[in-house]
Amino acid sequence: MTLDLAPAGLADLADLAAISAAAFDPRFGEAWSAAQLGGSLGQPGSWARMARRDGVTLGFTLCRRLVDEAELLLVAVLPGARGRGIGAALLSAACDEARAHDARALFLEMR
Repeated sequence: MTLDLAPAGLADLADLAAISAAAFDPRFGEAWSAAQLGGSLGQPGSWARMARRDGVTLGFTLCRRLVDEAELLLVAVLPGARGRGIGAALLSAACDEARAHDARALFLEMR
């Protein structure tokens, strides 16, 4: 039962939107819709990665690169899958990818 960290694309928007809806408290309106995720992912310099175990998507990150910096727009893990290192693995992969995109820093957007 290894964790698979795979690139996510526009074909994965339904999964990403479902995780976003489940991971963020609806009282605060922080979940992104499939349209919002797709709009961001479709921009140049953007990338997403999802965490899967046994074919089930458990979490994802969404990042973008601007000039020489990268921004972690979203990190989301299903509530029932938290506390198992999935978020840490996704964050580590986001850092690695930011370096691969020649970013000198990775920032987390906070609300």
